[in-house]
Amino acid sequence: MALADLDIPTSRAQAEEIVTAFDANADGVVDFGEFREIHRKALDGSLEFQNLADAMTSFDAVVASMDDDDDDSDEAEPAA
Repeated sequence: MALADLDIPTSRAQAEEIVTAFDANADGVVDFGEFREIHRKALDGSLEFQNLADAMTSFDAVVASMDDDDDDSDEAEPAA
């Protein structure tokens, strides 16, 4: 998911700065572990990139709105 997908304006230079700051293995991609670090910093308020902090807030809202409970009561019972 890109920042633009969340309607968060970010220039190419800002995106490159973010990747450089969090791409610990310098492969040019923010992998899941690196993403988790971004998310952790967004949650504790230490993320220096406000656009990215806003994206994390939007991401959390999307995830929270998903039906992730384990209650299958609305699903059909398997045939006997």
